[in-house]
Order: sequence, then structure tokens, then C-alpha cells
Amino acid sequence: MVGLVVFKLDSPILVLLVCVAYISVLGAISTSMLFEEFKTKYLLSDGQVLGMSVDFEQKQISLRLNARVLNGKKAERCEIKLHLNESFELDLVDTLDMEWHSDMVFIRLENGEFYLSFDPFGNSGLPNDSDNFVIKCKGVELFHDGKQYKLE
Repeated sequence: MVGLVVFKLDSPILVLLVCVAYISVLGAISTSMLFEEFKTKYLLSDGQVLGMSVDFEQKQISLRLNARVLNGKKAERCEIKLHLNESFELDLVDTLDMEWHSDMVFIRLENGEFYLSFDPFGNSGLPNDSDNFVIKCKGVELFHDGKQYKLE
């Protein structure tokens, strides 16, 4: 049964409490995280791509990754999800038998776009025309432990 309840919100504090309750019901609140902070806190090398989905309508690629997160000085295994938004390039030629990746490249290009490769050519840490499993996008969102972060 669906009902409509109308409240008279005559207090700014009451309005704030209602808004906070509504947002908490909707799920995680998105906050920003600097890309450099992400790279120092989350380690994607020596990880694993667990799953990938492409939503052509939303222009979004979702990756589920086995990564590591730094907890103090200790790196602990964790599962994270990345939403790569406004994807404009996906280059994947693979047999998909790669269980773990040791090297990877995840950088922000000079034009502000993100570049991600799970099968880079060489160990330079920079984009290369011979890289494989490449995704370029304009926006990245991180989901971990029930929290959502937009990488800036």
C-alpha cells in the first residue's frame, strides 16, 4: 500500500533532518576524491578484473575489480567497482584468459580524460599505442564499502 504523508516543515533543522533521512534511504552519498589520493590509497596492480559490463545507452562501463586498499601501512585485498562514464573508447582484443594482471596503467591525460589499460605494452606506466584492454573516459566513480566517490 502506498500512501502520501504531508508534513509542515516550518523549522530549518526539521527540513535538514528530513533531507538527511531521505538521502540515507536512497543509498550512498557521492563525495569527491582527488585522483592522486585514489592512486595512493588503492592499488590496482597485481589485481584482477572480476567483471565488466557496458551500458551503451548510459555510455558507461562498469568494472568489478579485485584490488588492494592501504590501511595504514598494510595493503589489504578488497573488491571495488569503477564506473567509467562518458566512455568514448574501448579497445579490447583478448582471449579473456587473463586471471590476474601484474601491470596496469591508470592515469589522467593532459586533456583531463582518464586512461586505463590492464594489458599495457612494456613497463613505462604511460600510454602506448600497443596497449591492450584500454578504456578512455571523461569521468570515473569509485564504489567501495558502501561509499561512492567521484574522482576529480
